[in-house]
Amino acid sequence: MSKKYKHDEALADIFAQHEGPFPEMSFVNTVFAFLNRQSKFFKRPDVSKQINQLIKKHIEKAKIEEKSAGKKINAPKEQTKLVSAPESQPDHTHVVQEKKQIEVDESDSESDGERPVGNGGTTDKYSWTQTLQEVEIRFPVPSNLRGKHFEVVFKPKSLKVGIKGQEPIIDGELDSEVDVPECAWTLEQEYGKDTKTLTVTIQKLKGMSWWKRVIVGDAEINTKKIEPENSKLSDLDAETRQTVEKMMFDQRQKMMGKPTSKELEQKQMLQQFMKQHPEMDFSQVKFPQ
Repeated sequence: MSKKYKHDEALADIFAQHEGPFPEMSFVNTVFAFLNRQSKFFKRPDVSKQINQLIKKHIEKAKIEEKSAGKKINAPKEQTKLVSAPESQPDHTHVVQEKKQIEVDESDSESDGERPVGNGGTTDKYSWTQTLQEVEIRFPVPSNLRGKHFEVVFKPKSLKVGIKGQEPIIDGELDSEVDVPECAWTLEQEYGKDTKTLTVTIQKLKGMSWWKRVIVGDAEINTKKIEPENSKLSDLDAETRQTVEKMMFDQRQKMMGKPTSKELEQKQMLQQFMKQHPEMDFSQVKFPQ
């Protein structure tokens, strides 16, 4: 029997019992109903954000795996590097696949090189992807480790990830500031692998921007070569959607020589002030056209 996730066999039996046009949604509903009956999970104040982050993570992972599968035919042979396991099990080693790092040369034209996979890159310690809102970092770790063995420390401008009692895997300054309360990490057993994956999800404090690296000093990508996939406004969260719509409106207004949203807001405030003070002379006031 090939190696799978720990609970795949039991979950497969449960999934097979769900029928209808959308058995996947029926299965998810069963899981949620079970959690609601058997735990206080849905009573937590931050549960909606955590579920949304988990869904976004798996959607992004599915996209990356689909793209990687399409490139396997022409992909160069990957080198392997043995990394020592924790001191408690000195004989245990695991294989970390090293992919060629994306090197940035400012003298190159923008047509040279390929688009960074997942808008991120790979180092000898981790791989990473990003969207405009968040960064996901994946560390391969020995399968005998559990969550309690790790130390993950989020700070506004730095990140520390490591195994307790050992030198940190990474410990340095981040490319940009992050929203610490929205950051999280998980530990998963990868399908068909002897290693687990420690996934760290970082929420960017300044959205609508691309990182060229995770940790200052690590290999950088050329953000000019990033070509984000088109997405509908309905796919964005409320805050990001509002920002994008405002940018689009201002761009259209500028093209037509009309006032931007900020100028219209200032005009409205001034008009309100004029109504409240009819005794004052505003004959010299000029409004944006």
